[in-house]
Amino acid sequence: MRLEEKLENSLVMRNIRSDEDVVKFARFNAEFNNASEGATCELLLREHKGMTQEDFFLVEDTSAGEFLATICLIPWEISFEGIPIHAAMLEMVLSHPAHRKQGLVKRLILCFLAEVDKRGYEVSLITGIPNYYRQYGYTYAFDLGTSEILPAFLLPDSAKSPAGRYGLRNANQVDLGQLAKWHEENNRQKQVHVLRSDDHWRYLFDKAKFDIRIVEDTSTHAAVGYCLVNESADRKTIQIPEAVLPNHEVAQATLNLLRTDVTERIIIGCGKQDVLAQLVGEYGSVASRNTQWLIRTHDVVKFMNRIKPVFEKRLACAGCSCMSAEVIVNLFRYAIRLRIKEGKIESIQNVGFLDSSMGADGGDLCIPHDAFIRLLFGYRNLDELWDAWPDIVVKPEKKHIIEILLPKLCGHLYAPYHYQG
Repeated sequence: MRLEEKLENSLVMRNIRSDEDVVKFARFNAEFNNASEGATCELLLREHKGMTQEDFFLVEDTSAGEFLATICLIPWEISFEGIPIHAAMLEMVLSHPAHRKQGLVKRLILCFLAEVDKRGYEVSLITGIPNYYRQYGYTYAFDLGTSEILPAFLLPDSAKSPAGRYGLRNANQVDLGQLAKWHEENNRQKQVHVLRSDDHWRYLFDKAKFDIRIVEDTSTHAAVGYCLVNESADRKTIQIPEAVLPNHEVAQATLNLLRTDVTERIIIGCGKQDVLAQLVGEYGSVASRNTQWLIRTHDVVKFMNRIKPVFEKRLACAGCSCMSAEVIVNLFRYAIRLRIKEGKIESIQNVGFLDSSMGADGGDLCIPHDAFIRLLFGYRNLDELWDAWPDIVVKPEKKHIIEILLPKLCGHLYAPYHYQG
């Protein structure tokens, strides 16, 4: 259903509804953000197969025909240990400089959150202004922008030699199926990762103009891997936000080949489990941590029920397939009761407020909501969280089962969509 809500004076909050709106939405983001954001807006509006005009929201001053604020919803699918989770990404958050501090963005975000709930998304996520989005229930829960920076002079002499039997070429349409296969296979080692459809690969290649390089065995002309490449205009820096390479030999050859195009540094943004990230670590790269993804779980209990098979698999792997137990997790405002019967999750329920004051039995794990989200998504374990949240209380006799149910995970979220041309 299309949005059309009259606000005060001549303001209206609504969706995109015409080609003229598309042009104005993109122009607004180009003018008050940057040209790249403007081009990306238009690309998403015209070319992204998973999006419609109802995914773009704006506040317009109808008396002047002027856009005053925008946001959009980008749909993603995240694999959580094999369970597909529908995620809505909040993006293109922008207000006109002359109309800020009037609550226009707040209205759009509240509208976005209502839409997320209505459409049945299980989580929403965003990158953005530090701390700002916490007021809307978002919690930092995954590394974002973490990279390994390798100064060119740290490449050992052996790595500066010719790449030998491997070469690089630009990807073409025929490669897209193989790229999708490599991406899927590589992500199996990551318990939490973004799924990428064939349509999205085509969007990245055809529309967003990503520089995708195929690594090829020159003796057989067989493709063995790929990397995404961003080269700075001054040719001092090459960024590799994603690379799927089979082993260190191929990774080293890829570095050798890219080394000829850069004078100062190579920045590897792959997951720390990936071969290329491991290799540059051996060469002495410096880890750079940027920020973290902000995650909002719209209904924690519903999400936990969605991943019941994950809990049961963890119990079985820990030798607890015959266990029967009850675990109460108290988030202070409400508590969650998880019942296990012979290794199966019998129920996960919100049991309302549970007193955790002095002298009361507050449950098996008392933990603030933000800390629990980090625990639930496997970003941190209990011991790591306790330093920042000393109000976490866990019953010693239940700690082992809680750590089985909620372990630290290997996760990496990379959700590319920006125009690169």
